[in-house]
Amino acid sequence: MKKPLLGLSMMAEADFVSAILPLFENNQIEILEWSFDTFYDVEEPEWLKGLLDFYSQNNRLIGHGVYYSLFDAKWTERQEEWLNNLKTETEKRHYNHITEHFGFYEYRKLSSRYSFAGFLELQNITNRKGQTFKAARCCKCSNRN
Repeated sequence: MKKPLLGLSMMAEADFVSAILPLFENNQIEILEWSFDTFYDVEEPEWLKGLLDFYSQNNRLIGHGVYYSLFDAKWTERQEEWLNNLKTETEKRHYNHITEHFGFYEYRKLSSRYSFAGFLELQNITNRKGQTFKAARCCKCSNRN
């Protein structure tokens, strides 16, 4: 069994970068997770672009999406735009693996008579699977059943 790689989830905030800088300076970060969709509407600083590109080129970059909302029952224009951005992002950088935040992006009040588990059962499973496949096609992932 291979030894796990030491990594962290990258955030571009100054305080966070200051705290983790010694780890990078000592070459201790072997793999990097990046929530790529947090910068869809913001220009990446050059230092961040260089860092992400370095990990991408070394097959050590993991992508994590936050705003796709796999469990939103209703397909929206926002999700379509997200998929277009994902396609652009994965053409720009190689991600070793991509995950999506598991949950809801847009809050919808649930009736108190439904439990959360009951609500999930009411969701159309085919719809969720379809949304997953849409994301997989954008980043050229293989579909595994």
